[in-house]
Amino acid sequence: PLTDEGNQAIITQQDAEQTATFMRRVVEERLNATIVDASGLALLAASPPSSMYDLLRLLEGASWVCLGNRLDCMADPSTVNLTEAGFQQILAQSSASQMATFVAR
Repeated sequence: PLTDEGNQAIITQQDAEQTATFMRRVVEERLNATIVDASGLALLAASPPSSMYDLLRLLEGASWVCLGNRLDCMADPSTVNLTEAGFQQILAQSSASQMATFVAR
């Protein structure tokens, strides 16, 4: 589950790949956001915070996480997650060519 207990269960395994998967789910499902730079996710997953509260605060402020319709981050339609949140990020850009690239995937 995407809770503090779930976070603890993942980080105690000390597996950066599983931690990144958990964090990606938090971004998409809890924050309804998208990841625009996977390298930022990988760095955080390698040294995760010890609590869900701290994780959420870090993700909310991360430059590589695009929350809602923020105008200061532009999702790349060729790499954005193929989810509702990813779709909304591309839609917010109001670009037919960007949407065509996203839909083609």
